[in-house]
Amino acid sequence: MLLLDAYRKSDKQSERASGIDEEFTEKSMLLDDLLAAYDDVKNTDLRRTEESRLAAEHVDAIGSLVREEALQSLGKRKRDKEDDDGASGGGIFMKMFTLMHEQAKADLGARS
Repeated sequence: MLLLDAYRKSDKQSERASGIDEEFTEKSMLLDDLLAAYDDVKNTDLRRTEESRLAAEHVDAIGSLVREEALQSLGKRKRDKEDDDGASGGGIFMKMFTLMHEQAKADLGARS
């Protein structure tokens, strides 16, 4: 890293100097290649990190949407069930109790 940083700095200084012939050695070519490869890997890692972040946000958004739809559906089902149960005076227990009470009345009426 130190070698690449030093080369990058000297390369920028060389670019600023105008009108001077620059000696380009094999070392300079190798450092250029190494610097380009390093930058490519660094950019690839950044792109992967960004893609992972976007994928995680997408999954969270879909999860929130599914949760919201499930809650809305549950609310509709609860309202529908309450409407059905409310017409007869309560839930299943009340229906059974009412039927048993009516049956007992009918039995008492038949005995009288």
